[in-house]
Amino acid sequence: MPLLLASASVIAKLAGIGTSENVLQMAIGTAALLVVAFFLSAIVVRITLPKAIRPRRQSAYVRRLIKFVGTMIVVGVWLVFLEVSSRF
Repeated sequence: MPLLLASASVIAKLAGIGTSENVLQMAIGTAALLVVAFFLSAIVVRITLPKAIRPRRQSAYVRRLIKFVGTMIVVGVWLVFLEVSSRF
């Protein structure tokens, strides 16, 4: 991970995107946002997974709806990540 941040900083400096301090801050911020997005996605997927043992049966439609809502939340998390990281 540090090698990736350092290489992003060097490439951006050579490309003339900004100062090395500014580029390093952007890289660290984007990496932190990426970790948060992965964490939130994992939590949503874990919550929406069907459980092996249920006290009562659910219909197939309710299970599909729960899975669909979970997928839409994950897509929303990644769209927010892309939006916020593009503003750095």
